[in-house]
Amino acid sequence: MRSRTLCQYVVQEVLKIFLPVWDSHAGEQSREFVAVDADDEGQCWRLHLSIRSNGYRKPVISGGWMKFVRDKNVQIGDAVWFSKEYYYDQATATQMMRYRVRVTREIQILGVWHVAVVP
Repeated sequence: MRSRTLCQYVVQEVLKIFLPVWDSHAGEQSREFVAVDADDEGQCWRLHLSIRSNGYRKPVISGGWMKFVRDKNVQIGDAVWFSKEYYYDQATATQMMRYRVRVTREIQILGVWHVAVVP
């Protein structure tokens, strides 16, 4: 599982992060994937992940990012967690892979800081 605490630029533009989503194949520069809400399986987002062609090779999520930010009400300082998960699909009788995403936020209750999952 990987996470990234978000700053203003990342919330407004793109998410730059090393993701378990990127199992790099030779020559592959971009990929689309679906991220399923870790707490609400009915909610999912189609995201576009790419590697820049210049010397900075870290993956970047751009396509679909702003919809995700709006849908989850992502704020500066939130952490976004991505995890890869394998499951058995009974309809096709095969092992499948999907990606889960969760947003957490630090909140203060009675002077004590806690990490809460953003619904």
